[in-house]
Amino acid sequence: MTAFAKMLVFFNVVLSLVFTGWTIGMYTTRVDWAQPRTVFGNEPIEGKKGRLDILKEEIETADAQWLIGERRWTVSFQELPKIELHRAEYQKWYADLMQGTRNGNDVSGAPLKPVVRNLARDPQSGEFLRDKAEPVMRIGTEFDAQNAPQKEELQYAEYYERKIKEVRDALDKQQVELVKLIEIHRGLTEQIAGVTDPNAKEGPNGRKPKTKSGLQDRRDDQVAYLKNCIDEQMYLLPLVNNTRSELVILEKRQAALRLRLKELERFSSNR
Repeated sequence: MTAFAKMLVFFNVVLSLVFTGWTIGMYTTRVDWAQPRTVFGNEPIEGKKGRLDILKEEIETADAQWLIGERRWTVSFQELPKIELHRAEYQKWYADLMQGTRNGNDVSGAPLKPVVRNLARDPQSGEFLRDKAEPVMRIGTEFDAQNAPQKEELQYAEYYERKIKEVRDALDKQQVELVKLIEIHRGLTEQIAGVTDPNAKEGPNGRKPKTKSGLQDRRDDQVAYLKNCIDEQMYLLPLVNNTRSELVILEKRQAALRLRLKELERFSSNR
């Protein structure tokens, strides 16, 4: 029983501490619904308002704001159809501008002039002026008399895409022609200079042997042949001259022998 009594006393102390802390917490965190007052004089404390006074002020402020918002909503609701109509017109204008930057026409398909324009704002309302259509200019490819580039209007996207395609097609055609010209030039080069074996070793003259001779090689052969012929001609020229001299002498001797033969024939006939 003594142990049980000690446990009850300990349990009673714990409960006392718990309820004491609970009481202190409730006292320190209580809500002052009315204006707080002093303990001894029971006079209102200045600068501190009760919860009810604070909620009353919030309700009065919300009520005043509600009245202002209701008045603004009434005015805005009356102007809403006009604003919606104005917004629809602006949306159509923006749609026409966006469509014009793509293909040069508005949404209905009519040509839009100018296609790309500078947007100017109204200084009072801040809206873009729809009646002001100043085109965006860019430096063009044409030149004036002073050789200065002229300015032209900026066109729509499909126009430049078409121009890019035309230039690209022209470049492709020129590329094909260039490949053909390179092939023709390679063939003419091989025909003139010949074909060299890239895998062969260099010869004594520092050049690689050729698998196919060209016109230059033939020209060199003909020049060498001509030089050999000239050298041979120069070598044979004295022999030819001597032979011609001997031929002349032999022809003279032949003529003299024929005359002598005729004399002998006459002499033998007379005898």
